[in-house]
Amino acid sequence: MVATWFAACSDDYADVIETPGSADITDTIDSDTISRPSTIMRIIYSINGIGDRSYSDSIYAAACQLENSNTDLAVEHVSPKSQEALEESIRDWFEIDTTMAHPRRLLVLTSVNNYDQILRSHPEWQCHGDDAVLLLDMQPLQAPDTPNFYSRYIKIYGAAFEAGYMAYLLGCKKPVIIFPNYSQFPLNVVDDGFLHGYQDFDGTEMDLTLYYLADDSSYSNYEDAESLYHWCYDNDGKYDFIMPLCGGSSYGAYRYSRERSVYTIGIDGDMQDYSKNIIASIVKRSNLLLIDFVTQWMNHEEQPQVEIYGLESDYEKLIVSKNLKTLIPGIDSQIKQIHHAAIEYEYDYDY
Repeated sequence: MVATWFAACSDDYADVIETPGSADITDTIDSDTISRPSTIMRIIYSINGIGDRSYSDSIYAAACQLENSNTDLAVEHVSPKSQEALEESIRDWFEIDTTMAHPRRLLVLTSVNNYDQILRSHPEWQCHGDDAVLLLDMQPLQAPDTPNFYSRYIKIYGAAFEAGYMAYLLGCKKPVIIFPNYSQFPLNVVDDGFLHGYQDFDGTEMDLTLYYLADDSSYSNYEDAESLYHWCYDNDGKYDFIMPLCGGSSYGAYRYSRERSVYTIGIDGDMQDYSKNIIASIVKRSNLLLIDFVTQWMNHEEQPQVEIYGLESDYEKLIVSKNLKTLIPGIDSQIKQIHHAAIEYEYDYDY
């Protein structure tokens, strides 16, 4: 039998907290006989993040794997519906009654928007005892200099550099990079990586466009593939290379590329089976990073507060599609050469 433990949450987001693999507990069970978990991990996803068939879902699967392999761990999943609900979930975690004994706790924030403003506006929010906070995929500069706060950040500059080089090899002159909104990504990192990969070898010029699915910090656009699909058709013929970095909404660009033969980059997984025109996929293995961190944390292993990973690690890579190898014979050797250059550029890049 698996017992499910829920946080004491407000009604604003209680309905979106869940623990996978749970069984119903009937009134005939004596609660005192249930083995309570010694560790509770709460994961707060971006607004409407769960169900994106991309980043958030991979984190969800990793958390399920951790829970299934650790009998002492219970996981709370929070996929808030609004910024207010997100902040309430964070507040609820910090404002625990410390006069009572409680399990060891880990709060994981995954790409939470404006989290630094939320935390810095509440200096009274501190980790109690052996509790900890993991800031997953957030820029290290956002991490407060506070004990038991950890930041794990995967660069995307190197993968964007390699994608830019591929666009150059294919002769594309009008690429577009699509973001969910202005605030979600370190825009300059992706923009610069792509530009450097495209231009820095022979100075070739191109007209790069940045497009945002929303002009605010709304996260509903992570699951709006239909809107992106129609946007692509509204701009049909305007761009010859699409790099969508917007979670599940990116599937709209994949569909369009399949129908209109426009080169596209996949995101958060190997997407080449969705379209022969997906020439490569950028993969951030945040799921593996979460598993590695939590495993070490549960074993009470000492860890640095801030860690940054790039192409040299196993957490970031660009997967070349089979179709690109057909389009450009010998692309594998070229990619190997550009890979070393991308690592050097990424290492020297000033964030």
